Amino acid sequence: MPINSKLFLILSLLFYGCQEPASKNSKDDSLQLPATTEKIVLKVGDMAPDFELTDQHREKVRLSDFQGAKNVVLAFFPLAFTSGCRTELQRYQSDISFFNENNTVVLAISVDAQPSQKTFAEELGAQYQFLSDWPDKEVSRRYGILSAKGFAERHTFVIDKKGIIQRIDSGREAIDITGAKSACSVLS
Repeated sequence: MPINSKLFLILSLLFYGCQEPASKNSKDDSLQLPATTEKIVLKVGDMAPDFELTDQHREKVRLSDFQGAKNVVLAFFPLAFTSGCRTELQRYQSDISFFNENNTVVLAISVDAQPSQKTFAEELGAQYQFLSDWPDKEVSRRYGILSAKGFAERHTFVIDKKGIIQRIDSGREAIDITGAKSACSVLS
């Protein structure tokens, strides 16, 4: 019997970094980035940092495996089962044939654990991979989008077959996938 998505949302909110950040006087700073961590700023023209993460089916996915073969859309989203994330990721599903026709794979990434990613992808009927950046959140950190609260800020990176970042959208721009589609149509 599938576990209720509301339960996963509650678990995500409790365990994946959405509590109030610890105060400066608190001994538990686990929800905040260390003070010495400088935020990385990637820009168009930079080489996309390589990574290996597990997808919703527990398969390993490495970004460099697509190099020379496919363009990649990395759609970082804050948390599974939230309305903005649902809207954004449903748009990718609605247009998945466009991305396939333009030789592009879509990879959705968040700090949610693999079981949450699996349930969320199933609810959306997603025909693309959902990658878990849990527990160390290293990929979100390397892309410069890990928030102080411990979840990925919404960003979309369009990466060409050479591994070069060709477009970056954030916030509301990332929810509207028009920019990503435009970049992919030029790259195909």
